[in-house]
Amino acid sequence: MVHKFNNNTGKATNTVVLPAYSSYSLGEIGFGVEFSQNGKYLYIGAGTNQENKILQYSLYNYDSASIVSSLFQHQVDFGFWSFQIGVDSKIYISSNQDSILRCIENPNEAASFVIINDSVLNLAPGFSVTGLPDFIQTYFHPAYFDYSRTCVNTPILFQSQNQNIDSLRWNFGDPSSGIQNTSTLPNPSHSFTTTDTFRVSLVTFRLNQADTFTREIILFDGPSFDGVQTLFSGCEGDTIEVETPISDDYTNVFWSDLLDTNYRQFTETDTIGLTLWNFCDTIDQDIAITIDPQAFINLGADTTVCVDSVFTVTPIQQNIRKYVWSTGDSTSLISISNSDQYLVTATNACDTAFDSMLIDFPPMPALAGIADTTLCDDGITNWSPPNLMDGVNYTLTNQLGD
Repeated sequence: MVHKFNNNTGKATNTVVLPAYSSYSLGEIGFGVEFSQNGKYLYIGAGTNQENKILQYSLYNYDSASIVSSLFQHQVDFGFWSFQIGVDSKIYISSNQDSILRCIENPNEAASFVIINDSVLNLAPGFSVTGLPDFIQTYFHPAYFDYSRTCVNTPILFQSQNQNIDSLRWNFGDPSSGIQNTSTLPNPSHSFTTTDTFRVSLVTFRLNQADTFTREIILFDGPSFDGVQTLFSGCEGDTIEVETPISDDYTNVFWSDLLDTNYRQFTETDTIGLTLWNFCDTIDQDIAITIDPQAFINLGADTTVCVDSVFTVTPIQQNIRKYVWSTGDSTSLISISNSDQYLVTATNACDTAFDSMLIDFPPMPALAGIADTTLCDDGITNWSPPNLMDGVNYTLTNQLGD
């Protein structure tokens, strides 16, 4: 049964009956019982010869239906006897004739976030029996605090886990932050000025007595694609090795095809999603794999083009990724207007192809300097126009009609 205690009258009322063991067969053992430090959760040990569980009830909504329906069963592989909250707000668990002490690390958390440590302390050569030292919790007022995710460039929320104190004072161990380095709020937030390890202290005061608790706060970086290559190229028949460099042991890799390794091998062209995540952030990036077959390019036969024209060289090509022309151009086709030998070098990830073409722009024919001429009709006269041009054919026409 759970009761609600009235601090003013000292009376226990609003009794709720917990059917804690109704689902267990005969022979179950229930021994350890403890509240979380914030009084919002109740933990009960329950076990049989076949299985052991820690039952957790939520007391946030204090009515019978809500409490009974909030039951969460933590499956464990050890037996237990006594449950006892410690000065650090953890609930410690003893096992009969066992040298290992267990604990619930964060009993103030909701069920799915609770961490159960099955080897917090080794008592060897001693051992526990059926209990732990008892104390009245309200006699002790130690300073203790928790904190949110410690990520770089993110304000960190600090939470004092103390009750029945007169006042408190924080020191975040970050003097560069000036007046922000201290606080008297129960649950302050602080943005650290550098990436480092900081010693954060909480001092609580009650009845002219002070208690200090200090923890080291390590700031962590979120995931980053710095140093992660996103485009890989290779030749047909090659195996492309893709490795994601991870510089820490708290960042995880996850691929869109459900693999979670940071080393992959590919033999075909593909685009695959890569996710990096840790407790600070999650980021995504596509990784492109390109497998190139043999490069091929052909400019065609040498060509003669009329003067004053612009000719576009359009090559026949396959699997080309880069072009270098003798003109300095780097496009897939070029436009030219001068006679010359034009060469292109075409490459991809695994091959290089070459070809050239001769483009000729011959001049237009000209008859400059030819004057009208009269010849006597007394025989055959040999005449030829001046400034004959090589490669130009001439035809003489008699316009007299005879």
